[in-house]
Amino acid sequence: MNKTEETPKKYAAPAIDAMLDILEYMAAENRPCGVTEMSRSLGISTNLAFRIMKRLVERGYAESTPACSYKLSTRFFSLGMKLYSQFELRRRARPHMEALAAFAGTTVQLQVPDSDAMLVREVITPDAPFFIQVVPGTKLNYHCNAFGKLVLAFSPDDFAEKVLPARLEPMTSNSIRTRKQLEEELDLIRRRGVAYDNEEYTLGIFCIGAPLFDVNGIILGGLGVTGLTSTFSSERRSSVIQKVLECAASVSADIGYTGGFFDSVNKLE
Repeated sequence: MNKTEETPKKYAAPAIDAMLDILEYMAAENRPCGVTEMSRSLGISTNLAFRIMKRLVERGYAESTPACSYKLSTRFFSLGMKLYSQFELRRRARPHMEALAAFAGTTVQLQVPDSDAMLVREVITPDAPFFIQVVPGTKLNYHCNAFGKLVLAFSPDDFAEKVLPARLEPMTSNSIRTRKQLEEELDLIRRRGVAYDNEEYTLGIFCIGAPLFDVNGIILGGLGVTGLTSTFSSERRSSVIQKVLECAASVSADIGYTGGFFDSVNKLE
């Protein structure tokens, strides 16, 4: 076979390909387009183009005009902004995370929800002879993870039902095992503003995390420190907690959050 020839697609989906061609065409034209025009320009049947546009309208991704043409709706912008917020979050968070790592002398990580697991989005390691190495891209569960517990605590009530397994599998002897224990922990997190992983995921490892909120006050993920339990003495822990909260507040403010959550939790005993 000639190398320049196109290899057969393993998973052909003509209707999806046609829909994507239409979306790219409409975005490039940046004006209302008719079904006949799209059909001729893209080489697809008028019937298929019509059915695709009707479905996009039904789902809110397109709008019909009085002239019987179609234009893309702002729903695509909303989707794009959700993706943008994830990339922008990482960029905005990095300098604040670097400052926190320098203060605490421990690894600092940022995690975001990714379906039924938490995803490690960014990691900053300290200038220290030893530290805990966390690999970006790693996925961790919610209920044994300080950052996952933050997302559970500040998400809508039905979020936990969507992402948690029917049975909470313990990772260590310290792990939360029941829904009742988890609910009690989440209530504490809402009141104190921080979450802990007290050797719940791995023995010997301790985490302190605080939530990150977007411009609408919706939780995007969690940020905080990870280190050996022996390095978090009770005397040192309070100062690190305060710095974690300050770091989360600064990152949240940088991405548009103007609520008073961090002011209120800073006053808690």
